[in-house]
Amino acid sequence: MATEAETEPTSAPLGKPADLVTEPVAEPTIMRARAMSFVGESLHILHMDYNEAPIIHAFVLLENQFDMESVKRTLQTIADTSPRFRSTIARDERRHLRRYNWIPCPEKESIPDQVLRYAHVGLDGSVRERDHPPQLDMSFERDARKAERHKAHFVGSMMKRPFRMGKPLWEVWVMAYEADPERHELIFRLSHSIGDGITLATVLLSVAESDGAAEPAPTPNPPRAGLLSLIWGGITAVYIHICAFLKVAALVMYRNDSRSAVRPPGIFDQSRQAARQCVELAEAAGQEGDSLLVPAQVTPSPYGFAEKTFPLERIKDICSAAGRRTGRKYTVNDVIQAAHYATVRRYLETHDPPQRSLLRKTTGLIVMNTRALGGLQQGGFSRDAPWGNEIGYIFLDYRLSGSTDAASALRLLEAARRDMAFFKRSPEPHFIVMVNRLLRRLVPTGTFLNINRFLVRKNSIILSNLRGPLLPLKFGGNPIVNVSNCVSPMMLSSAHSFFSYNGHLTYCVSAVAQVISDPNAFAELFEQEINLLHDAVSKVEE
Repeated sequence: MATEAETEPTSAPLGKPADLVTEPVAEPTIMRARAMSFVGESLHILHMDYNEAPIIHAFVLLENQFDMESVKRTLQTIADTSPRFRSTIARDERRHLRRYNWIPCPEKESIPDQVLRYAHVGLDGSVRERDHPPQLDMSFERDARKAERHKAHFVGSMMKRPFRMGKPLWEVWVMAYEADPERHELIFRLSHSIGDGITLATVLLSVAESDGAAEPAPTPNPPRAGLLSLIWGGITAVYIHICAFLKVAALVMYRNDSRSAVRPPGIFDQSRQAARQCVELAEAAGQEGDSLLVPAQVTPSPYGFAEKTFPLERIKDICSAAGRRTGRKYTVNDVIQAAHYATVRRYLETHDPPQRSLLRKTTGLIVMNTRALGGLQQGGFSRDAPWGNEIGYIFLDYRLSGSTDAASALRLLEAARRDMAFFKRSPEPHFIVMVNRLLRRLVPTGTFLNINRFLVRKNSIILSNLRGPLLPLKFGGNPIVNVSNCVSPMMLSSAHSFFSYNGHLTYCVSAVAQVISDPNAFAELFEQEINLLHDAVSKVEE
């Protein structure tokens, strides 16, 4: 059996994750990442070598004060769901193309103690890390809006902050806001290399207790198609494959075309510069004893963050009313995408007028969950298990008019429904994965990652929607008020995440500050578009 010195990575400077181990690791102590998907393995390398892998953030707002013993027991349950949650990583230089390996954390170390961190947010927005849960004076005057601004500043500053070396690739921050002492919130930071969003959300919610609440039913299977439908489906599949091939070829050929409705020229460089700023902030914090995480509220964050919550029934009412008017079936994803169309257009007109003359269409990466959160057997923890999200490329058309009247509202919904129907059948994700698998085996790691960064660079927006539980849950016996999530935009201009829980839908936007300078205004515009869609389709019925 290997000694502790052989299994523990040596310490490395904060923000420089490449130098992990200096001693060879004995083969018996290696737990190969066989459960890591190809995409997860690529993200793993991006995180370790380039600090560019996206970090998933989950926000759990609790009703009562923290019971830390219950929180720790719940976190230990999360760690027990998969070895990846109780492992650190090391590079095995003996293998071709620098493959990474999972190394189990020593059993004597408590996983909750390793991942738990405590933050004290002052009235000025400065954030200091504590070694124990901060105690606040509950007589402070509450200012919920100020606390939300402080949270947004904290999340933006932590978007690209690297994980601590030699620790599991996830953290749980216990937040204490002086501006709102009654706000009890946990912020989860998880490396995307552990799993995809649907898997991590499933793990997080699988440890929550419910009062006999049943899980939402999975998406039903469609009825078996007839002979004519199969023939027409085959013709459609051939057509879609041809279009997908031409579109991917166009993305590669027109690599110098930097015009975009959202992304100005140089967004790739701006995003990397923002990531470097986060690393510099982390290194500065480390030099000061790692006690000051955010120097001051006046320090601009390289990333912006905002969130909005509104009733889920409002969106379902839009689906029902529009469906009765047109005779077609609309989904929550259709409404979200339609509102997003109009939000981007209005934001460009009101906040970034110089960009209006740029390319009318830009490529967006759309990730829409097609099933409810289920058990771990569906969670994608094996290499062959499918991801819970469907991934595809579609063109976002910003020439569409707004939703101020019934006709334009229905046009938005119909365009969104048509685009969603097309992208669900798109073979591009499978095509790209196959090409990446081939390149990963044939070219050096650096070249492979440069090719992928170039391809990702052509996209500007990622939009995702996860359907959570319809009934309330408890975390460590503490009722959960709300759950939301976001992902750091990596090399994109912005990431837009939706999460439904207990009758509410929470929208989170994270963006490069140099591109979307006011994410809070963007989120407010989205809420306005939802209200306009609702009013417009309601007038149609009247």
